Amino acid sequence: MLRLYMALPVVGLLICGLWLVTINLGSKWMDWWIEKLKQLEPSAYGNIKLWSERPKMGRLKVRHVAYGTAILFTLVWTTVFLYLCLLMTHQ
Repeated sequence: MLRLYMALPVVGLLICGLWLVTINLGSKWMDWWIEKLKQLEPSAYGNIKLWSERPKMGRLKVRHVAYGTAILFTLVWTTVFLYLCLLMTHQ
């Protein structure tokens, strides 16, 4: 029966892996667009600052929260997997 439960953390870890890849690829796209905005802003908008003078959001960035959350879920699923492995070896 425990072997059936092993599928849950494996699927959870796969989802977390995809989540981390998605965050990484999304961050690369955001960085690319940020650079394009920096280049286009002066000629497109003149004195109007849409990107270069955006509101300060503090030190915490959304992508860091996303990475931290995905890593936390990865640790939880890894712990569940290791716990089930321990239970299977002591049966």
